Amino acid sequence: MDKFSLIGLVLGLFAIFGGAVMEGVHISSILIPTAAIIVFGGTIGAILLQSSAEEIHDAKALVGRVFKEKHTDMGKLVAEIVELSKIARRDGMLALESKLHDIEHPFLVTALGMLIDGVNAEELRSRLEVAMEKTEEKYQNAARVFEAGGGYAPTVGILGAVLGLIHVMGSLDDPSKLGPGIAVAFVATIYGVAFANLICLPLAGKLKARMRTEAGESGLVVEGVVGMANGQASSALEQTLKLMLGEESHGKKGEAASKQAA
Repeated sequence: MDKFSLIGLVLGLFAIFGGAVMEGVHISSILIPTAAIIVFGGTIGAILLQSSAEEIHDAKALVGRVFKEKHTDMGKLVAEIVELSKIARRDGMLALESKLHDIEHPFLVTALGMLIDGVNAEELRSRLEVAMEKTEEKYQNAARVFEAGGGYAPTVGILGAVLGLIHVMGSLDDPSKLGPGIAVAFVATIYGVAFANLICLPLAGKLKARMRTEAGESGLVVEGVVGMANGQASSALEQTLKLMLGEESHGKKGEAASKQAA
């Protein structure tokens, strides 16, 4: 569980609605079903009209990733790839098959499976990049759905406010109806802005962040496994992967020279 996502959602909702109650606003004046129907129903309807079935499916499938933290130790991943490259150079590619069940990273397992099956380096890179692009496309689809919700919700909230005011204007001769009508107007606006800025847009942003993290991991795997397919030396492969992580690596000779200079 990603505790920061959960804390952020709870804190945001409590800050708005809890703060209103602390200010003296009665909870019943905030929880108005009519306003909720207008805002949430109207927003979801607009999202469904704009989005394709594939985008909706991807949004449903990936929204759980916002609250599920997947932490990968990138240094450990590099070390694992380098160790696998040593085995491949020493014992051959087929020796990697016995190591597959010990590997936790699913994309690395997929890539090594292709390598063991004898896919050449160029074709291997092409296939893995297609897989990466497909995963990125799914995240982008999901993010677009929630971004659409973030764009429509405030506008639908304003629409609810206008409808409430129309009701008020039509009831000027009955003062007892003025209060409920004005309440619906203001609460619909609150629902729309809150739904957009506390839920939809943060969800879209977190999904994009998850996409970038996963792309970084997958890119590392691609370079590592393609390096194995090309027969790249383990030390050179390690240098490449560390540079991708932003770590300075000069190889053993470079390290020795650095120590001498110091």
